[in-house]
Amino acid sequence: MRQELLMRAAKHAADAQLAIAMAANPALRVIRVRDGSLLDEDAMQMPADAADANDYQIWIERVDNTGEVGFVLEDGHIKTSDNRTTGPDNA
Repeated sequence: MRQELLMRAAKHAADAQLAIAMAANPALRVIRVRDGSLLDEDAMQMPADAADANDYQIWIERVDNTGEVGFVLEDGHIKTSDNRTTGPDNA
């Protein structure tokens, strides 16, 4: 019972944080979520639904060791699959 209450409280806090982020700067249509690896599949659905309903992009930081999804930022540049970095300094 206690665990369920904690999960509900965390979900409501995440809902509120997302709403605050959207209201804080409505012209900026991108929100970054840190520590996305802590979200389960149900919790990942909430920002996806909010993004669709409000015309936002949600960038969620998650850990993935497969190398099949996402991208890697290293020193402010995108790291390619052959371990090179891209950007203005090394285009």
